[in-house]
Amino acid sequence: MRAPGRFDVAGALGLSAGLVALLLPITKGDWGWGSPTTLGLFGVAALVLVLWGVMELRIADPLVDLRTSARREVLLTNLASITVGVAFYAISLVLPQLLQLPKSTGYGLGQSMVVAGLCVAPLGLTMMFVAPLYARIAARRGPKISLLLGMLVIGIGYGGGIGLMSAPWQTVIIAVVVGAGIGLAYSSLPALIVGAVDPSETGAANGLNTLMRSIGTSVSSAVIGMVLAHMSTRVGPVSVPTMAGFRVSFLIATAAVALGVLVAAFLPSQRAASRRTLVAQSAEGADAAGEPGAADAVAAATPEPAVQRARVAEPAAGFRGRVLDASGGPVPRAGVTLIDRQGQQAGVTTSDAEGRYALAAPGAGTYVLTGAAPGHTPHAAAATYHGEGTVTETDLILTATGSRLGGTLLGGPDGTPLAGASIVVTDAQGDVVARTESGADGSWAVAQLPNGDHTLVLGAPGHQPQARAVQLSGGGPERQDARLRPTATVRGTVRGPDGQPLRDAAVTLLDDGTVAGHLVTGPDGAFAFADLSSRHYTLSAAGYPPHAAPISLTGGGDAVLDLDLVQPSGADVR
Repeated sequence: MRAPGRFDVAGALGLSAGLVALLLPITKGDWGWGSPTTLGLFGVAALVLVLWGVMELRIADPLVDLRTSARREVLLTNLASITVGVAFYAISLVLPQLLQLPKSTGYGLGQSMVVAGLCVAPLGLTMMFVAPLYARIAARRGPKISLLLGMLVIGIGYGGGIGLMSAPWQTVIIAVVVGAGIGLAYSSLPALIVGAVDPSETGAANGLNTLMRSIGTSVSSAVIGMVLAHMSTRVGPVSVPTMAGFRVSFLIATAAVALGVLVAAFLPSQRAASRRTLVAQSAEGADAAGEPGAADAVAAATPEPAVQRARVAEPAAGFRGRVLDASGGPVPRAGVTLIDRQGQQAGVTTSDAEGRYALAAPGAGTYVLTGAAPGHTPHAAAATYHGEGTVTETDLILTATGSRLGGTLLGGPDGTPLAGASIVVTDAQGDVVARTESGADGSWAVAQLPNGDHTLVLGAPGHQPQARAVQLSGGGPERQDARLRPTATVRGTVRGPDGQPLRDAAVTLLDDGTVAGHLVTGPDGAFAFADLSSRHYTLSAAGYPPHAAPISLTGGGDAVLDLDLVQPSGADVR
């Protein structure tokens, strides 16, 4: 939904000026916290931001709706974002220095810059890989739970990391655990913001939330940089941070994330709010039907799991539609959640086998419908319920996650593109997960493959099949170009002394002394051996004195060879 009004140019300039004045002295800790420059910029920041806030409260179309930002759900989410930002940047300051410090310090790991980068790389990779896990947790428990879980994992990573700094492999463990926690926490923040503000304000609200994270990283940079600078020792001509400084930095990150857990714990529980709303809807419907005491009966008899997954097949009023993938196909058993303007869960259901869903709305207004399913990226859509028994049709389009595999298939003696070739992908258990055919130019592609180990099987008529092991990690499209070797055919006719086809002649094809084929000719004396894959063979025929001839199939294709059998007297026959 597009927000009405004009862009707040003055608000953007004022916010930018205030934040520059605030963050510049924080990042420049070497100026000294009591220096006139630092104190002056802090004073300018306070004055500019106060004036900016007063202006934003008075204009009709503010850049940031401060009243909305002051709402408990938004305010606590933004405060939690600052603590996550502090925790995120600490590991980036500590681990690279620890890994590259010389071993002569007694605690440095003495690794090169390349090795240090490889040890820290799992931090970002793990953040990417936990996205599908976040979708499942958020769909079942809500983004608040996934945020709390993520911050707890971060705390475990930093707390355990205080004692895991004596080997490079230990730093990899720290990076993996902290990366998993940050991935869960960062994925939860936009969902919390979207569920707490009007759809027309989601852009500005998420932008402000991103700014809060940046403030956290700036504060982390200044504070931990100051700690490492003051807790240092001389090694030759330079000063390097001590092990105590590294551990204090991790303690600061642990304390920051603990504060974030405390803040996030006061976020409203969306599941509890949804349960109360759905029970009230069921009770109202029962009372409207004229059943005495129906409200009490529904509240007492409806078990909690059934309420949270209640299906409304055809609501008298509310929302309905389908959950579809990018190709227009249905997504069954997708979780669909209805969120009101206060960020409360107003309803939840599951799509059926054809992707259909239906949800009742508690009242007229603007809502957010979110859809989530395993193997798909969650999607949110703004929808308005006009009340008075109306039903709003809203489809949710989910983009499938997974890897993409493709390439070009060539064949024949000259390496020409193979059209209509078979491409089959099987998983680690041997089950087929995808199949397709190559195009006119030999190109092919399959998408939405699950990550993990797979086997790629390539085949085309007249060519030897080929199998390859492929490992998909979701890091980007995987390309597998291949060229298939053509198979060959040896055929001919065995003729007798009078030049006529010889019947009952035994023809044998040898591959390096091993029998690759054997047959007895019929009345026409013809023989043929197909689908040959080796390059050199020996062909022999018996019935008269045996005759053998070498065959070279290096170029593929068909080889035509007629055999001349000679009578015992020496007469040649064809």
